[in-house]
Amino acid sequence: MTPSTPPAGHASRPAPSPAPRTTAAVAPAGAPRPRPHAAPAAPLPATQGATPPDPAAPGPAAPASEIPGPEVSRPGVSRPEGRGGTVPGPVPPARLVAQALAEVRSDRPVGPDTPAGSARTHWPAHPHPYLRLRPHPRARPPLGAPAARRGQAALEQVLALGLAAQPHGGTAGTGSAPARLRPAASAGGRHPVNAHLLVGPGCSVPPGLYAYDPLGHRLAPRGPAPGDAAPGAVAVLTLSPGRTASHYGHRSWPLLLLDAGHTVAALALAALALDLHAPVCLDADAALLAAAAGLPRPGRWDRTWPGTAPEYPVAAVHVVPPGAGPLPEGPLASWAALPLGTAPRPGPAPHEEARRAGPVLEALTTDGSPGTWWPACLPRALSSAGALRAALRVRRSAPPPLEGAPGDEELAAVLEAAVTAAPQPTAWCAAVGGERPGLLEQRPETSRPAATSATGAPDSADPGGAAAVTPTSGGPSADGAPSDGAPPGGPSADGAGFVGPAPDGPPVRGVPGPGAAPPPGLRLLAEGEARPTLAVWAAGQSWLADCGAVLLAHGVPDDAPPHHVRTAHLAAGCAAGFAQTVAGALGLRSRPVGSWQRADLGAALGREPGRDWVVHGLALGTGRTGRTGRRPDGEDHDRRTGGETR
Repeated sequence: MTPSTPPAGHASRPAPSPAPRTTAAVAPAGAPRPRPHAAPAAPLPATQGATPPDPAAPGPAAPASEIPGPEVSRPGVSRPEGRGGTVPGPVPPARLVAQALAEVRSDRPVGPDTPAGSARTHWPAHPHPYLRLRPHPRARPPLGAPAARRGQAALEQVLALGLAAQPHGGTAGTGSAPARLRPAASAGGRHPVNAHLLVGPGCSVPPGLYAYDPLGHRLAPRGPAPGDAAPGAVAVLTLSPGRTASHYGHRSWPLLLLDAGHTVAALALAALALDLHAPVCLDADAALLAAAAGLPRPGRWDRTWPGTAPEYPVAAVHVVPPGAGPLPEGPLASWAALPLGTAPRPGPAPHEEARRAGPVLEALTTDGSPGTWWPACLPRALSSAGALRAALRVRRSAPPPLEGAPGDEELAAVLEAAVTAAPQPTAWCAAVGGERPGLLEQRPETSRPAATSATGAPDSADPGGAAAVTPTSGGPSADGAPSDGAPPGGPSADGAGFVGPAPDGPPVRGVPGPGAAPPPGLRLLAEGEARPTLAVWAAGQSWLADCGAVLLAHGVPDDAPPHHVRTAHLAAGCAAGFAQTVAGALGLRSRPVGSWQRADLGAALGREPGRDWVVHGLALGTGRTGRTGRRPDGEDHDRRTGGETR
C-alpha cells in the first residue's frame, strides 16, 4: 500500500516515487514479523489487549532539542540561544517538517495540559457592529441578515449547516440524535479552525470581508470588498494552534491540519446540500491566503499585530451562487490586493507548544503555489441534496465502543466516499475482522475528482487519478513470493510470518473465499487481523481492536516534501468528513481517529520502512451489539492516550 497518484492539478509538484506495491499480509496479534528487506524496521507491538506502547521504547523521533523552539518566528530564521541551544543558521522548511514529523510519529509522551486560550477569536464590534445571522437554516426569520433571493447563495444557511455551534444537549435538527458543539469533527473537541469570509456579489450577505463567530452565528465586519470580487463567498480557513496544542502538545500540528480538512468537508457538504457549487483549494500559498483574508503575511503577525494570537491560513472553500461562471484569475487574487483588515482584540500570549507549532505550519504552507481548485461533488451513496441535508443534521462522532461489523455494501459505500472526496496523495483501505480478517481497498476503476486550475478549467482531460494498485493474486510480489499474500509453502510452522488465504469456507466480512464473488467495489489487499495492532498505534485506544471496521488513510513517507505533508493531511481530514457523513446516512456509528504513533503500515506489511504511514482513521460500527456505547459523564475518551477527532 503506497500513496496514490497525485491529481492532475498537482502535477507540477509530484510526490516522492512510491515503493513497489507488494502483497504481504498483516501479521496476527503478537506474532513476530519477518522482513524481506536488508534493513528492517524495529518490530511493532501488537498484543491482543492492545496495551499502550512503552514510552521508553526506541522510536524514530528526533531529539527534542533539534525541534526549533518558540524563538523561531518562521521557517528559515535562525534561532537564538535559549532553551533548546543554538542553531547556527537558517532551518530549511523541509528539515523542520521532517524533524517535526519524526517527533509526532514517535512514542514521546505529551506533557501536562496548558491554557488553551479563547474558544474563538474576538474581533472588535466598533465601528461596525456584528451582523447576526439566522440561528438555523430551518428556523425563525433572520435577525439582521437579509433572506437569500433567487440566484443568490444563502450564506447564513451554509454556515449554519457547516460551521455553527448548536446548543449542547438539544437535537441536531431532525430525529433524536444528540446535538454536537460543532458540525465538523475536532481532536479533543478543541475546534482550532477559524473562518474568514470574503463575500462578493450574489450572496444573501452584503459584500465585504468578515470573520465568522461560530458560537454566536454572526459575522464581524473586517473590511470592504474589492470592486471586482468574485461572485459568491470564499471561506479562508485559518488555525489557532493554542487550542489543540494545549492538550496534544508536540502531536498537535497534524491534528490541526486534519481538523481543517474536516471543516473543509463540512462547508463543502453544506453548500452541496443547498444545491450550490463548492470548489475547494488545499494547497494555496499561505501568503496568498493571508493577504486575501486581510491578515498579516507568514512570519509578520507578531510585528504587525502585537499582543494578539496569530492565525495560520491553510485552505479555502468557495461557495458559488447559481449561474456563476469560471473565474479568470481565481477567487483570491482581487482580495489579496487590498490592505489589511481589522485586527483582533489583544489576548493572552500563546503557550510554548502553540508557538512551536507555528513555524511548522508556516513551513508546510509557504511554497509559492497559487493553488488548485477542485469541485466538491455529492457522494454517490446520497441520492439527492435533500438526503445530504438530512445526513448533515444528524451526523456526529459516536463515543466508543463501536462494535458490529458493517455490511459489505455499507463498507464499500463509506470507503468510496473517502476515496472520491478529494484529489489526495494518500491511499485508503479498511481493516475488518471476522473469521477471515484483512485489509480491503476499493477497486481501481473508481475515479477521483479532477483538480482545476485557478481559472476553473480542468487541468487534465482525464478526471481520474485513482491509485494504481496491484491485485492480491496474479503475479509475484517484490520479494518473489506469490502475490496471494502468502510466501511459498504458506505460513511457517510456528505460526509466525505471513498469513495465507484460507483453503476453503464461505466468505466472511467481505473477504472472499475461493470461487466466491468479491464484495461490491472492494478487493482484498492483505490478510490477517490488523485491528489490535491499530489499537496500539492509535496511542493505545484498546476499543479499536473490537470495532466493526477501521478506515485508514496511509502514505506520507519520511522524506515527503512539506507541500505533500500538508495536502495529505488536509485531504485525509476532508475525505474522512465525507465518509463520516455517508456512514451516518447509512445508519452506522463512526469516530475519526487522528493521533498515530509508530504506525508504519508499509513496514508491517513487509515493505520498505518509512514509506507508508497511517495518517488518519475512521472507526465504524453498527451499534447492533446490545451495548449502548454511551460515554459516562466526565470521561474523556480522547486524552493524549486517545487522540481521536470528533
